[in-house]
Amino acid sequence: MSVELGQIEAGRFHASQQLSNGSQETAVQSRAAQNPVEQAAAFKAQLVTAEQRQLFDYWDARCIGDGLPKRADIDPIDFPRLLPSISLLEVENAGQRHAEHRVKVRLAGTRLRDMYGRETTGLYLDEFLPQQSDSYWTAAFTRVISQGKPAQGVLSLEDLGQAGTFQFWLRLPLVDAEGNIAMVLGLDTLLVSEKARVAVRNTSLESLIA
Repeated sequence: MSVELGQIEAGRFHASQQLSNGSQETAVQSRAAQNPVEQAAAFKAQLVTAEQRQLFDYWDARCIGDGLPKRADIDPIDFPRLLPSISLLEVENAGQRHAEHRVKVRLAGTRLRDMYGRETTGLYLDEFLPQQSDSYWTAAFTRVISQGKPAQGVLSLEDLGQAGTFQFWLRLPLVDAEGNIAMVLGLDTLLVSEKARVAVRNTSLESLIA
């Protein structure tokens, strides 16, 4: 899986847009009604698990003004209970326009190894994710990497031989010193329940990552 990007602009809940005169203006400048605090609250309201809400609150608290957190702002010791479900993903060619951006796993918790039946640290996503879900994850990571927005969703793990198990995921962008989205903080929670089954049946990809 790779994501092809044009202009990358890190923003808390918005991407930049190119104006006709060649200058740049952020969506928040052109549409002041889009309040980042309100958007954060709306996004959090979509989260299903307590773990998702905990990590999102942690990430959101480290957004300074309209900026995104850096990798150095994230200290795993602050959320030890979540560590088995945490991943850190590196974006290849961060900041380069019109380049394919493959995503590599730099750190993966033990539950991710259990989920995929193998160690994923050091692998690119397209080396272990099922091909059937490629377009799904491409859409999700396009939102995170090219738009600088958090994304969340839910997937059935039937393709991984785990019928009845559902993956509730969260992906949060992190920037480098130049402000390019260079890493993604991930959380994956597995649930086996009728409630999870209903959530999958009643929710579309568009509503999960919109």
